[in-house]
Amino acid sequence: MGTSEHGWPAGRGEKLYLIHMIDGATSELTARFVCHDSAGV
Repeated sequence: MGTSEHGWPAGRGEKLYLIHMIDGATSELTARFVCHDSAGV
């Protein structure tokens, strides 16, 4: 599982976080953009 921070070009829109996970057994990728990174809370 990992998280990376992304901003819209030219500062348009709010900052988003991409949270992604890879299933070790099937190599299936799951990802979504969210408004807040709560993985470390």
